[in-house]
Amino acid sequence: MRLDLADQWSAFVGGGYRVRPESASSPETIEDAVSRPTRHTFTGNAGVERDLGPLRLQLAGDVIRETYGDAELSGGGTLPQDDRDTTLALVRMRAGYELSPALRPFVEAEIGRRSYDEEFDRNGYQRSADRYGVRAGVEVDIQEKLRGEISAGWVSENPEDERLPTMSGLSLAANLAWSPVRGTTVALDASTEVEGSTIAGKTGSLYHSASLSVSRELRQNLTGSVLAGIGWRDYFGHDESDLVLRGEASLTWWLNRYAGITGRASHEIQRGTLPDRDYDETRVYLGMTFQR
Repeated sequence: MRLDLADQWSAFVGGGYRVRPESASSPETIEDAVSRPTRHTFTGNAGVERDLGPLRLQLAGDVIRETYGDAELSGGGTLPQDDRDTTLALVRMRAGYELSPALRPFVEAEIGRRSYDEEFDRNGYQRSADRYGVRAGVEVDIQEKLRGEISAGWVSENPEDERLPTMSGLSLAANLAWSPVRGTTVALDASTEVEGSTIAGKTGSLYHSASLSVSRELRQNLTGSVLAGIGWRDYFGHDESDLVLRGEASLTWWLNRYAGITGRASHEIQRGTLPDRDYDETRVYLGMTFQR
């Protein structure tokens, strides 16, 4: 939700919840497990911003809470994943300057803390870490043709345990939507995720992902889309990596302006330098889409 306040001030607040089985591409290795644990993600954000002529200033905060269910073992029983439960709290500061109504370059800095529920993990490591980041980018708003933002910078997480190396590297973000003709939207999305780990001696990894999708109104009540995505995982604590490729196609049949039935099929492959990390996965999904 976004609120326009007095004297060029505005405020925003948002939240979300997602539950799903942990992805097969997760860097966490659970020996003798017959299924991936359930992953719960809670998100919340709030902030204020103000326009001072061509200058826009923003102060915002984000909280991301992740918890994991137990993993089922092949010999029977379960393995608790409580030492993986974390809360990431961030404060972000952004300053942008309007060169024109269509372009606004910006710089942004963030500082935060990743706190694990348990002070020590199952291997005796203190994994809570301080988070720092800086990036520069540009916001674009060319009426109904091109809208969104793209940025690049650096992110770092420094664990409390001195035996664990600092995770740091390139941070990418993009959320652009281009409409070359009426009824067609081409979208570019990209992100960098800092992934923790409970493997002995390993801090975690940086996962860079990007996707390009094309959506088209095939009929008044039918929308189709295709997507191609790529991901690259860089492990810290050992010189290893994963490559993830994904393709997807979907159709949405609109029952009315606000609700539709969506069918989607996707295929994903992963190839890595670590043993037993390669996989191929096909998904089929049927659900509801709502919009307002």
